[in-house]
Amino acid sequence: MAHFLNYLGLYLLDKALRFKIVLLFLPVIFASCGPKPQIQYIGPQTPEAVWRAYTARFQDINSLALSGSFSIFNQKTYECKLQLIYAAPDSFAFLAEGPLGVDLARGALVGGLGFWEIPRENYSEQLDSGDQIFLGEDETSIDIEKLLGAIFFFRLSEGFIYEKQVDSRFVYTNNNYGHFYRLEISRDSAMPIRLTIIDPIDSLYVEYYDWSPISDNLVFPGRIRAFTPSTKITAEYHNKRAKKNLEIHGSFFSPKL
Repeated sequence: MAHFLNYLGLYLLDKALRFKIVLLFLPVIFASCGPKPQIQYIGPQTPEAVWRAYTARFQDINSLALSGSFSIFNQKTYECKLQLIYAAPDSFAFLAEGPLGVDLARGALVGGLGFWEIPRENYSEQLDSGDQIFLGEDETSIDIEKLLGAIFFFRLSEGFIYEKQVDSRFVYTNNNYGHFYRLEISRDSAMPIRLTIIDPIDSLYVEYYDWSPISDNLVFPGRIRAFTPSTKITAEYHNKRAKKNLEIHGSFFSPKL
C-alpha cells in the first residue's frame, strides 16, 4: 500500500492519477433544494405505489455499462474519462483514461474482493469493498462501498421502509446494508432525487440530474453530483453513454498484470 500511495502522491503533481482513480467511483453531491426529474409517473401517488414504480424501472438490469467523464473539485480540479461496468449481482469493473485514451488505472470488485492496476507503472494491488482510497498527501479517504452504492443506486431495493413525505418527495430509509441509507424519491416521477449514505465515520450526499432514456424501458441520470462533508470534496460524473444488459466478458473482472 505504501508504494501505491507514494506513486499516486507524485502523480498528482502532474495530472493527479490518484484523484482520477477515485473519480471512477465518486459520482456525487448534495444541493440544498435537489433536482427534479422531468419524467412523469402516471399512477397513484402513494408511498407504496411510488416505491413499486421506482423498483420496477430497474428490476430487469442484468448488466449496465456506463461511459462518461468525471471531475473532482477541491483546491484544484481534476478530470478523467471514466468507464464503469456492473454485472449482476455483485461484480463491478472500471477504467480511468487520461488524454489520448491512455489508461490511468483499471480494476474490479467481485463479491467484495478485487484489484487495482496502474498499467504505466506495471503495478497492481489487491482491493476489497471495505478499503479506503486515499487522496493526496493529507490522506483524506473515500469509502469504495459507499461510492459503488451511489452510482449503482438501483441495486438498493430491498429492506427500505417509508419514513415521511417532504414536499413532493417520499423518504425511505434502510439500515440493513452496513450503512444507514436515506433515499428520497419524487412523488411525481417515481425517480430518485437524493441519496444519503451515513456511517459513524463519514457521510456521502448524492444527487441525480438530467434523466434521459437509454432504452425503451430504462432511464438513467446524465449527471450525478456528490459531497463528502469530512473532506469538503465535491465530485461530478457526466454519463455520456449507457448500455443495458450487454454480455460482459469475464476479462473485465480479471487482472492483466
